[in-house]
Amino acid sequence: MQRAGRAGRDGPGKCYRLYSIECFQKLQPSSVPEILRSNLATVLLEMLAVGLRRPRKLKLIQQPDMDSLAAAEHELLGLGAAVLDGKELMLTPVGRILCKFPLTPDQARVLMISNELSCLEEALTIIAAMSCETVFDQESRGKAEDIEQARTRLNVKPSFELT
Repeated sequence: MQRAGRAGRDGPGKCYRLYSIECFQKLQPSSVPEILRSNLATVLLEMLAVGLRRPRKLKLIQQPDMDSLAAAEHELLGLGAAVLDGKELMLTPVGRILCKFPLTPDQARVLMISNELSCLEEALTIIAAMSCETVFDQESRGKAEDIEQARTRLNVKPSFELT
């Protein structure tokens, strides 16, 4: 068995799709390029780490929106990960540390600061929770009535607002 792009191209072959024609017709012809769907602050930080200092001058096959690039630059400057030296962005010592984390620059900076403030464990818990899809939504799909009843039972005044 071969994937659709190869079936019949190199030799006789068939493609068996595991979804309906309706689902297939809703698919995009190709995936959105990573540079257009990624956190540009992360991409920009990695570019600075390898020595690229003028990311706006870089010619890419898929050029990101200039506003998005400006927002990423602003984020890195605000985090202290980069500084402007004339028209060039320069990585700071903080930026070099942020590059070592497999996280977005803002999440990595939170970990750096939380370590200094002796609340690293709490910050790790929060960032770990942010890094995965919600655990509360998966089994509750289609159970709106049950959820509403549970909320009603929890909605007792005066109490901490849970719902």
